[in-house]
Amino acid sequence: MPNEQLPDASDSLGEPKSELIDLSPQLRNQRLLEPMNQLHATRNFHQDEAGEPLFDGLDTHYLCMATLNFMMEGSAVGAGYSMADVHSYVSSLISRIRPEKTSSACAKAADVVIGCLSNKAENYKEFEFTYFHAPTLQTLVYRFRLVTLEPDLDDVYRYRPSPEGYLLLIGMLNVDVEDQQILMEKMLQILIERGRFEQAAEFAKRAMVLSIEHRQHIHGQITQAIRAPGTVRWTTDIKPRLDDSRQHVKARQEEEGRLLMAIRNKIGEVENIKSKLELSSLHDLLSKAGNVRARLQLEVSSAEGRFIEAQTAAFRARKSSGIPDLETHLLPQAMIRPGAQLAVAAEELIVSLFPAVFPKTPDLSNLLSILLERRQLTKDADDDEDDDEIEPFQVWPDPFPDQLVVKISQWLSAKFEENRSWRIDELIDAGANEGFSAIEQQCIAFCLYRSFPDSESEFENHHAVLDGEYETWVVRGDNLRFDVKTKV
Repeated sequence: MPNEQLPDASDSLGEPKSELIDLSPQLRNQRLLEPMNQLHATRNFHQDEAGEPLFDGLDTHYLCMATLNFMMEGSAVGAGYSMADVHSYVSSLISRIRPEKTSSACAKAADVVIGCLSNKAENYKEFEFTYFHAPTLQTLVYRFRLVTLEPDLDDVYRYRPSPEGYLLLIGMLNVDVEDQQILMEKMLQILIERGRFEQAAEFAKRAMVLSIEHRQHIHGQITQAIRAPGTVRWTTDIKPRLDDSRQHVKARQEEEGRLLMAIRNKIGEVENIKSKLELSSLHDLLSKAGNVRARLQLEVSSAEGRFIEAQTAAFRARKSSGIPDLETHLLPQAMIRPGAQLAVAAEELIVSLFPAVFPKTPDLSNLLSILLERRQLTKDADDDEDDDEIEPFQVWPDPFPDQLVVKISQWLSAKFEENRSWRIDELIDAGANEGFSAIEQQCIAFCLYRSFPDSESEFENHHAVLDGEYETWVVRGDNLRFDVKTKV
């Protein structure tokens, strides 16, 4: 059409848009691979005892991902695998891939792989990588961990993937756990209907990882509540995740039933023996995912009782010990802080690190012996055979019953109606002259001391001030003089 006006080329192609696209989530997810990329780039620098490349014929990316997957499996069946278990697994994995490698070379390569995931090169600090933040036109720092090493209730240190490690395992999908689960199972059903059973099995494995994250979060919060009662709040830290987990289990059970039905129908349709075996393996895999969700349900149902037990543990008497009870994260986090940041709070915090009594070190040998001295449990702690229960408080009877206080207050009110100044010793002597007993004379002092502040005084027309000290045969202390208030 000759009369139509074409758009200006600069509007359609030439000039960029005024606002940059925010790709921060994608860039942060890409940075999760940087530790493995660095190991891959420097793999030839690692050598065995013979001077040969340590990772010759090995895919370092595969070794790191397999190690993460092994840690995830340990988190699914318990509190995670111990340091020895993880090291043994990685060493045996390398030995299966390269049988010609010696056991010492496999062990050394396993140390490098585990050190890569835990940032051993930077003294186990968080990984730090920069990325461009388009909305602010600034370069920001992204800090994360791929694995965590924490003690369980028996003080056995165990490896578990961090939230970023889980994100890396499930394909770097930066969406909520529940959304990921729905996406995985929808894709799984489509793959089953299309006959792509190998891909369906892979999606089923990835979907099971998402179920594990719910259970791992609840277990971690309850464990933290047991180790440090008071640091975890039920309403904000645990209850919302329990509600999400219940909905998660209910929805996934319904979806899993439809998937199992689709597999049974498909088994009757296919004639290939290989396809039948793949469908049978997929059926077993879904059954295993059901067992994982059953453990999640058990974790949810027992969370309330375990949390209450953790809170009551805070009120039990602990055995006396010379060893300080420090949090597992407190000192490591303090060590990675800049010196200037610690110096700001130094005056308030340094006192908590001082001993009650400073040991004397007149000579260098004394200093070395003190530094090398091992702390021992106190004798009482070693010989303690009781059940560590708090002894009940002894209830002492009230020395001044309510009836006696009322009687003395009425007597004092009558005295103060004389519109004159009174001292405590004068009122006690007056009571003694009227035949008051020792407890009644003590109650006079009690009622007068209670009326020292004007806000609590029973005598509105008088104001109490200090006037030296006094002593009688029943009571002694600071003397108060009650002067008549001047009317303005």
